[in-house]
Amino acid sequence: ISVLCLASVLAGDTYGAISGELLDPEMLAAGRKRERDLMTQFNVFVRVTYAEAQGKKVKSKWIDDYRVTDGGERIVRSRLVAMEIAWDARTDCFAGTPPLKAVRLGLALASMLGERDYLISLYDVSVAFYHAELDENIAVIPPRGEDELNILWQLKRALYGTRRASLLFQTFFMEVMAAAG
Repeated sequence: ISVLCLASVLAGDTYGAISGELLDPEMLAAGRKRERDLMTQFNVFVRVTYAEAQGKKVKSKWIDDYRVTDGGERIVRSRLVAMEIAWDARTDCFAGTPPLKAVRLGLALASMLGERDYLISLYDVSVAFYHAELDENIAVIPPRGEDELNILWQLKRALYGTRRASLLFQTFFMEVMAAAG
């Protein structure tokens, strides 16, 4: 477990964001380490000095809670969330969810056209937003316990809590689907 993750855990008691339960410190450190490892794997940010940071500067915080994995193991699931506050209504931030009627129509068409062997599946994309490249400059102020003197995280990929994250992931997903045919 990294020193930064452990330092953020040792700063005080942490309670689940939804459950309100006191989180086990070792499980919390492991959950935050998993998230940090994924952020490194997807190259979500680069460390820059305050003077080198470009664009708006946004605070961040950890959202943690217990979760049961598919294998039945109880873990702490941690997400680093940017706190980009929406002060105005913008249409370039919206990514709609298909209405239930559209989903039903897709299922009906797939069942009626059965001779073409359509595959119908439900997928859960882990760390979905990390797949989408960010198209604006945002520097994140690291959360308490992860902060370093005069260092910000310049985002390269979408992060939970940024206004355009869902739209950017939707665009990425549509490009992948179009490329697949």
